[in-house]
Amino acid sequence: MFRSCYIFKRFVGESTVYIKDFAPKTWNYLETHAQYLNKRKSKIYQQNPRFSIFGVGSYTFAPWKIAICGLYKKLDFRLIGQISEKLKTTLKSIPNAPCPALILLPPGVG
Repeated sequence: MFRSCYIFKRFVGESTVYIKDFAPKTWNYLETHAQYLNKRKSKIYQQNPRFSIFGVGSYTFAPWKIAICGLYKKLDFRLIGQISEKLKTTLKSIPNAPCPALILLPPGVG
C-alpha cells in the first residue's frame, strides 16, 4: 500500500505563490492552516517563501533510490523504484522523512 501526494516544489527556496493559481484548493488549505504553519520554528521556514518545505531537490524525483532503515540494530537496505499505476503515468517514490535514502542517478547526471 502507498499514499500519494503532490509536491509543488522542485527545490528549497522556490517561490510558492504559483500554487494559488495552479492548485487553488491546496492554496486555500494552506491559507486556512497558516496560523499553524507560520509557527514552524526552523530557520529554513523563516528564510524562505511562505509555505516552504525542505528536503526537496533533484534527488527527490530520481527514478531509483536505496532506502535505509536504521531503526533497528541491523541496517536494512531496500531498492525502491517508480510506481506504475493504471493512471497512465509513472509515480516517483519518495521515502518518508525519517528514512534516509541513497539516490541512484543515471550516468552523467548529478
